[in-house]
Amino acid sequence: MKKCRKCGETKSLDLFHVDNSNKDGRSYRCSDCRNTQKREWIKNNPEAKRKAATRYKRWRDNQLMLWKGWTVERGYGYCIACRAPDPEFHHMIPEEKESTMSDLFKKTFNDENKEIVLIELKKTEPLCNSCHKEIHRRTMALYGPSVLEEMIQERAR
Repeated sequence: MKKCRKCGETKSLDLFHVDNSNKDGRSYRCSDCRNTQKREWIKNNPEAKRKAATRYKRWRDNQLMLWKGWTVERGYGYCIACRAPDPEFHHMIPEEKESTMSDLFKKTFNDENKEIVLIELKKTEPLCNSCHKEIHRRTMALYGPSVLEEMIQERAR
């Protein structure tokens, strides 16, 4: 239990945001007070909010370009079935999937995260959107594990 310095109510610790700068590891304000204050700030500072959103979008776009270049260097730049660029990542064995590639690409591009992404990347095959949808359609219909191999052979003809 912790007392919020803003509203004065005593609440459960899980109702306070994590803040490692405090001794107990939680914010001095409860989540309700923090959220209310944040909404007020956004309402009173729309230009600052817009600038922050633009800065974040620019950073995210840069991160995605770094990840894209890194995956292309590792041979994941083209669909293995039709050779189209800009593939999606199909998990061959869905049960082994620990995270989606899009969630992993939201991480900062650095050596530690490269190792995490590479582990998950090795569980995938690069497929364009059309081939990816086709595999899922056929897999749902057939429940056959060799659907990808059949598609590659069909398109190679």
